[in-house]
Amino acid sequence: MHDYVVALAADYGYVTALETTLKSIFYHTPNVHVYLANMDIPPEWFRNINQKLSPVGSQLHDLKIDLNQMAIGKVSWQHINGYSYVRIYLPQLIEAKRILYLDSDVIVRHSLWPLLKFDLQG
Repeated sequence: MHDYVVALAADYGYVTALETTLKSIFYHTPNVHVYLANMDIPPEWFRNINQKLSPVGSQLHDLKIDLNQMAIGKVSWQHINGYSYVRIYLPQLIEAKRILYLDSDVIVRHSLWPLLKFDLQG
């Protein structure tokens, strides 16, 4: 178990945008554990990234999920898919003191540690 983690959700078709997000996270937030909920991203992709991250103390975790096993309902907008609902299940999927969910197409411009460690006072 890690105290503080960042979580994202995406499929292999979104990997280009995802890589940009991951680079920005790891650049600005050293020693962080990031969990990527996915169904189809190959293990080799994670191994390659983790080899590059090992000198800075960060790690990318492959969190395999099955969207078909999650009660996510149907949506009528094309830009919203099942991955949009994974954030609801994160506390059941990841054991951590705090989980910060980010969309997989954002660019992080500062350290995420102040958000991860912010005192929510219960």
